[in-house]
Amino acid sequence: MKKIHENLSSNLLWYSNWHNHSYANLLHWTIFILIGILTTNSLVYSASTLGRPTFIIPTNITLPAPLELSYGTDLNQKLDLYKDNTLPAQPVALIIHGGSWQGGDKRTVSSSLEYQAKLLYQKGFALISMNYRLAPQYPFPAAVEDVKTVVGLIEANGASFGLLKDQIIIVGESAGANLGALVAVTDNRVKKFISVGLPSKLDDFTDDSFTGTAAGVYFGSSCKISTCLSTAKQASPYYQATRTLPMLLIN
Repeated sequence: MKKIHENLSSNLLWYSNWHNHSYANLLHWTIFILIGILTTNSLVYSASTLGRPTFIIPTNITLPAPLELSYGTDLNQKLDLYKDNTLPAQPVALIIHGGSWQGGDKRTVSSSLEYQAKLLYQKGFALISMNYRLAPQYPFPAAVEDVKTVVGLIEANGASFGLLKDQIIIVGESAGANLGALVAVTDNRVKKFISVGLPSKLDDFTDDSFTGTAAGVYFGSSCKISTCLSTAKQASPYYQATRTLPMLLIN
């Protein structure tokens, strides 16, 4: 089974294993890539010549007022649903904010994540932007469990909200990309994954360099990489992949 591989030197990496896929599926995803390139303007270019991409939020895409729902008892276990009620049913994009596993909020996502979300909404996706339990109060794997819970709720109850439970994609940034990737590479209910800045391998530390890092706080205050190596690998999509799916990884 191929693992997810980091690519920190390029702005765009498309990873997919086409083994066991038909030529029809390959054509489908080729079209998907081309549509993505055409709708993201100058997003795709060489890092060596033009630098990092600039995300300009589309001003002509207005999201409806969100419907806030709770999916657990903790104050952070809430989500916002953005749905176009003129459409009978929509595929759904689960939006997961970053914040070093310790902060961030579903309504104040970064410009790059907002850019992706608005483009997806324009293409007919409903959006679910979720909060999740945060470190240090809730160390790994609490946040991953929250993402799995929301995916399960979409599958179980999505139809009552006009969502297509068999068309779920995850979009995450930074820590949110890490959480989303852990679910996407292990859960067949997730059909596509888009990330902005994916921390895919969290064991590349020494004890000295690990102390005080975001990952160190995420794993628990008493954790050192020498004693928490197993936890670091469990939190790394690089090691946990049990399936492949189309991915758009933006660094």
